[in-house]
Amino acid sequence: MLNNPSGRATGQPFEARVEQDAGTTFVRLSGELDLNCRSRFDSTFRRVASVRGRKVVVDLSGLTFVDSTGLRMILEAESQSRREGFELSFIPAQGQVQNVLELTGIDTALSKIDGEPVL
Repeated sequence: MLNNPSGRATGQPFEARVEQDAGTTFVRLSGELDLNCRSRFDSTFRRVASVRGRKVVVDLSGLTFVDSTGLRMILEAESQSRREGFELSFIPAQGQVQNVLELTGIDTALSKIDGEPVL
């Protein structure tokens, strides 16, 4: 385990993999979505969102932790998709991360798809 600046022990580091499949861009997130990965998330999402006329699917199922900054990043991505007119949907998170999304009501604000699409 690593320690982050807050002193909290961290688990899996944040990763954002981008994959393309027939007009759909998949952003597969894993690890911890928190303040430490803000710039990496933002740059990945800006790059993906700049491709017009595409569908973007953000896979939250690999996340192991999310803090308030991570929740804000998810909501900002959703808001950006509405402003810029591209289709954005989410593969639901699991475990603790899904519980946080449900407790905060954020899960109801996201366009979800059931299960992971086959690539």
